[in-house]
Amino acid sequence: MYYLKKLHMICFDAKEMEGIYEATQKRLLSQELNKEITGKGYSYEEIRGNKQKMNEIADSVVARGQKDKSNIEFFIALDTCLSFYKGNDTKICFVLKNGIQPNKIKVGNLEDLRNVVKEDTLTDFAIFFSGLRQFQLKQYKGELKTEPFFNFIRNKLAGYGNDLKDVNLLIVLQGNGSNISEIEYKEIYEKISELKLKFFSEILVIYNENNKFNVINQIYPELKSMKKEFNLPSEYRDLG
Repeated sequence: MYYLKKLHMICFDAKEMEGIYEATQKRLLSQELNKEITGKGYSYEEIRGNKQKMNEIADSVVARGQKDKSNIEFFIALDTCLSFYKGNDTKICFVLKNGIQPNKIKVGNLEDLRNVVKEDTLTDFAIFFSGLRQFQLKQYKGELKTEPFFNFIRNKLAGYGNDLKDVNLLIVLQGNGSNISEIEYKEIYEKISELKLKFFSEILVIYNENNKFNVINQIYPELKSMKKEFNLPSEYRDLG
């Protein structure tokens, strides 16, 4: 665990973060499975060897977990770190609450981390890799078409006065509809270029492609696309 005094950030290397994530998931899965089994009137004996019931319970647990913004932020921070900014010195950082003393912090799971991380800040997480890259995370749950998606981005940027300073905007697509290809990223890039933004950090869009790849499209200040296999850890490949 490391401390960036200037920004009051606590940082973890990839192995530390992976350990926190795995410990958290094991604890949550155990708790949630127990709730699901009790809530649906199952006993452990009934679900043993019953693949259909096990899948039903697992799907319910996953669906509920995906609604938790902090879980999503944590996973994206870890996944991005291990995949896109892969290196021996890579660290993942979070802004601490005011008054928190870093030398007294003990983080064994995600709940511990939540208790010390500041929420009302522009930076949801940061990655230290040949310098510090800060990220603001947003989820898009609207229609997967060009115009509504652009309107979403424009409104979010306007909320910050079109100025994110040194922070990158990372948008996770979780919208309505099955055809993500209906979003024309070149058109959105051109529309964003006309907004006269006051910053030059990146706007990135990430989504899952058929449970095989994670795709990241950069739509500002340049237009780029990258994808990686849907495994952790994995390598990004530039698609041009």
